[in-house]
Order: sequence, then structure tokens, then C-alpha cells
Amino acid sequence: MLVQSTNAQIYFGGFTAVISSFFVKIIENSVMARSAEVRSEQIAALNAKSDAELAAMRLNRSDIALHVFRDRLYI
Repeated sequence: MLVQSTNAQIYFGGFTAVISSFFVKIIENSVMARSAEVRSEQIAALNAKSDAELAAMRLNRSDIALHVFRDRLYI
């Protein structure tokens, strides 16, 4: 008697995992790019303010990047 076993589920599971991983990486990269864009817009907006406006916000011009990246930098 011939017993044939094909484990197609594992094959397609591996293929599906590769495809879904590809799309997950695309989404992760687009989220990171948008986050960088938002932060650069925040830096540009703060740089456009006058020194008096920054002082009212208790910021120095040299501390703008630290302020924008305060959730990422632990100083």
C-alpha cells in the first residue's frame, strides 16, 4: 500500500509568512518615515519661532531637538 503525505500546509504557511512579513516591513517603514517627517516639521516650526516665543515656552534654541526627541532620548 502506498502512503503519500504531502505537508502542503507547512509549505503554504511558510510562503504566507514570507509575504506577510514583507508587507509588515513595508508598513513599519512607512510608519517610521512618517514619524521622522512629523518630528522634522516640529523642529522647523520651533525654529521659526522668535527667541521671545521660545523663552515663553521655556526653551532655548539649542534645546529644540532635545525637546522634540524627548520621548526617545533619556538624558
